[in-house]
Amino acid sequence: MEGESRGRLPEVEVLLKKAKGRMAADLIRQLTEISDVYRFQNYLVLPNIQDLRKTDYLPAVQLLTLFSSGTYKVFAGNTGAYPSLSNKQVFNLRCLSLASLAKRSSSQKISFRIIEEELGLGDQWQVFDFLIEALNYGYIKGKIDEAAQMLYVEDFVTRDIEPDDEKMVKAKLTTFMMACQNTMEKLKSETARVEEFKKQAEAQKKQIDNKIENVKGSMGDDHHMVADELYRPRMENVSKFFRSSKPKSASRGGSSKMGRY
Repeated sequence: MEGESRGRLPEVEVLLKKAKGRMAADLIRQLTEISDVYRFQNYLVLPNIQDLRKTDYLPAVQLLTLFSSGTYKVFAGNTGAYPSLSNKQVFNLRCLSLASLAKRSSSQKISFRIIEEELGLGDQWQVFDFLIEALNYGYIKGKIDEAAQMLYVEDFVTRDIEPDDEKMVKAKLTTFMMACQNTMEKLKSETARVEEFKKQAEAQKKQIDNKIENVKGSMGDDHHMVADELYRPRMENVSKFFRSSKPKSASRGGSSKMGRY
């Protein structure tokens, strides 16, 4: 049964892109009866489907919208706005609603009581039987704790973005864009500061290089004078040494032992 309905999907998709009026409304009914179809937004935005809003087949568009982002509880609260649902459509809608419940569950567990209330099931035995089928069809993965009357969710199918989710996504994107803009402004400011620091460092380096060159030039002109100043005292000391070391001549009229020979 599941394979047969799934096998009709390509044919329904092709026909739905061009169908109008009653044929389009009937194809929407067939589409919502096919298992394993979790997203409907790409069908909902087709121009020929949107044209149905201006006709007597508006309920068919509302039905497609319901399967796209609505829940069984929404349907139960306003059945007059939608066409009558077959058993297969009711089951699929409940399965999609269960996936939405799993998405909203922060603890990844859902009690039988909540499932019963949200999906319009009669009692906890119906909840248990429904969960067995939903797990078999792959709408959700998890474990059923019958004693604790709890469904522990491991994974679930992804639906179209719900209106509330869309608002939340837009808000998060807006916050993210503002954060990016602030970061860019900070980066620009920091880059400008680094560039200014770089210019100052280059200017200081240039000043230091100029001072070094000036000092080198001054030393080149004065080093001979400095050497003379250092050399002159030493030469004077040497001259004094030699003058003091010169032997004195013999006194006038005196005798000399060497004169005897």
